[in-house]
Amino acid sequence: MTTKFFPLVLSLALPLALPAASLTEATFSQVIKDVNIVSMETRASAKAKLGDTFKTPDVIRTGPDSLAELMAPDKTVTRVGANTAFSFEKTGRAINLEQGSVLFHSPKGKGGGTIRTKAASAAVLGTTIVVTATVGGGFKAIVLEGRGQITLPNGSFRILQAGQVTFVLPGSQRFGPQLNINLSKLVENSRLVQGFEQELPSKPVIQAAIERQVALIVAGVAEDTRILVGNQATEETVTVVDSTVIEQVVEQREDRLTIAKRTNLEILPTDPMLGVADPGATAAHLFLDRVPFDIPILGSLNFSGVIGRNITIASTVTALDFTAYLNQTDFNIAATEYLYVQSTSLQLSATLPGMGTPLLQDVRLAGKFGLTIPSGASLSAFHIGNLHLLTGGTMSLNNVNFENSGGQLHLNAGTVLDLTGGGISRTPSTLLEGATVSLNGGSYNVTGTAQVSAYGTELNTSGFTTLGGNIVNLQANTSSDLHDTTVAATTLAYLRSEQDVKVAGGSYSVSGGGGNATVSAGRDIFMGSSPQFQANTIQMNAARDASLTGVQARGFATLNVAAVNNLNVASGSFTGASAGSSTATLTAGNRLDLNGTAVAQTASISLSALTVNISNVNFPGGSMVYLYSRDGTFNNNGFSIPGAVNFLSNVLYNNQDATGFVNLINPTSPTIFVAARP
Repeated sequence: MTTKFFPLVLSLALPLALPAASLTEATFSQVIKDVNIVSMETRASAKAKLGDTFKTPDVIRTGPDSLAELMAPDKTVTRVGANTAFSFEKTGRAINLEQGSVLFHSPKGKGGGTIRTKAASAAVLGTTIVVTATVGGGFKAIVLEGRGQITLPNGSFRILQAGQVTFVLPGSQRFGPQLNINLSKLVENSRLVQGFEQELPSKPVIQAAIERQVALIVAGVAEDTRILVGNQATEETVTVVDSTVIEQVVEQREDRLTIAKRTNLEILPTDPMLGVADPGATAAHLFLDRVPFDIPILGSLNFSGVIGRNITIASTVTALDFTAYLNQTDFNIAATEYLYVQSTSLQLSATLPGMGTPLLQDVRLAGKFGLTIPSGASLSAFHIGNLHLLTGGTMSLNNVNFENSGGQLHLNAGTVLDLTGGGISRTPSTLLEGATVSLNGGSYNVTGTAQVSAYGTELNTSGFTTLGGNIVNLQANTSSDLHDTTVAATTLAYLRSEQDVKVAGGSYSVSGGGGNATVSAGRDIFMGSSPQFQANTIQMNAARDASLTGVQARGFATLNVAAVNNLNVASGSFTGASAGSSTATLTAGNRLDLNGTAVAQTASISLSALTVNISNVNFPGGSMVYLYSRDGTFNNNGFSIPGAVNFLSNVLYNNQDATGFVNLINPTSPTIFVAARP
């Protein structure tokens, strides 16, 4: 009998191997293009960098044509494919594959783990294995060398040899067909096998398996069917396509794309292609993915949508209808130079089918060098998934209002994202990002996560900008400079910069009972002009110095302020939520200065530094005050002694001279306890 081989072209998949030890973290050994780490705590997204550590429960998300490689402590290699969402479980050796493909290689004898997708799970054993999420929430597993075993929760299992694939169907109770694949063509066409700087440690073993297959084909024992295996399967069938058809598709699409990219396009109200140019004109620019699975050899040709050199959406266009494209996972209106939206009121929508769930998840409006929208315009969307406005250049919008009731609103500028006025409403979540981000006024309110990210240089806000959501996250790769900004969150408000955080005025509040307001700087924190912070937990951390002038922190159960070097707190107020339980802790590595700050409704107050200087402070009666310095000595002579706790002037406890409350022996309450810092 002749064995038939299917030349499976892996949908940007990568080999997967799971170690015996817990697999909960790994370090990025290579990052290619758009790779992001999404924090499950803050819902913030950050660009992955070489050497970053990825830990559970965070999620890796890769964009089109993007790849990542990670190395675990036990030398397990994880490669993550394009358009993939992937995470480790909190314990054990399980991974979650929301979409896309992963390749694992673990050293021999390291064991296996559990693969979980949207609607399936199974235990997987093997040293170099590829897993790809399939339509409906299942997955397919491919063994690249040696042998592997796939075991369902009900005990059913399959043994796979090198060059075999099987499907775990949604529900985790059944397998799909088990097939032989052409390893040589799979490895040759998979960028995630071939596209990294370092070769897989198991490449010699994979090559040996390829050579064994080739020998069988040459001897006539096996046959290459030239049929590609897809990502859809039942217990008895698998979607396939003849590879010669794909070759023709590639050739034809490449020619059409070359012409379309050189030609300008104007979308007019009479355009049936988008529910609204001349069908002949727009049809030449329209590309749809009719293949039911990804095909890596298409590369950038694997594109769904409209493409042109300069694309103009005419001022007379008020609506774009995407109903005809609900069978596409995404739809793009992409200009290789500039995208001009001239309409002042534009609605993007689709009519959902009576039954079934549409595949459409993302609609993108993109201009490589720039994207413009008229001043005062409004852009709304519903039933089209996430809406992305993208440019590699500058996006400068004036008083433009957005809403997307069905998904995220994403604005991304490769150089500068500059938004003046306008805002966002009736939208679950938003991501505003650019190399530099500037928000001047405007109201950006969502029900979920509102994230603003300057991944190149600075994040600047001014003009009474307002941001609201369950989680509000402001982050910058260098510095954040926030002026008169209002942040209103329900669960978490997070301000983070790799260098400095500067806050002038404004209000930062978290209304939820367990809410957290956090400020984190990789260098210094500067605050002035009486900014207000209100949350159950307020945390401020500076990797160098922190200077807080006029800061008003209130309603907290816990307040923590820390600086690795010096901490200076002047004027302002710290008012806890409860005089019987609220705590305030200020810590500095070198010197801590507390001057003129009102403290109220706080049961426990702790100051710790090499040298502590206090002046013009009235500690509340009934509170326990802990003062720690290097030497644990107390000085009230009006000058500062290094290594001591120094009362410089007008230090009171319950409106009385605080010196009489100082205790150097036992921390009994209420009192002021002075000691050497722990």
